[in-house]
Amino acid sequence: GFSGGCPGVLKYLKDAGIENAYIDEANNVVCILGMPSEKIYCPGAGDDTGSHFVILICIKYMSENNIVHNKTIMFVANSCEE
Repeated sequence: GFSGGCPGVLKYLKDAGIENAYIDEANNVVCILGMPSEKIYCPGAGDDTGSHFVILICIKYMSENNIVHNKTIMFVANSCEE
């Protein structure tokens, strides 16, 4: 599991082998799987703990199983409320 806010999430991702994960200037944890593209689509950002955990498990699963998508997938754990 993880704890400790953004640094805890970043450590979880790094421990899962996601080397390109980082904390940006707005204190969001960002992880990009695939090749970065010029367009960024964000169909929704959830800030509830359950969704956050599911996203982390998906990232870890994709990394551990070398799942490659034909599009770029950017995962962002945002650090603020609406």
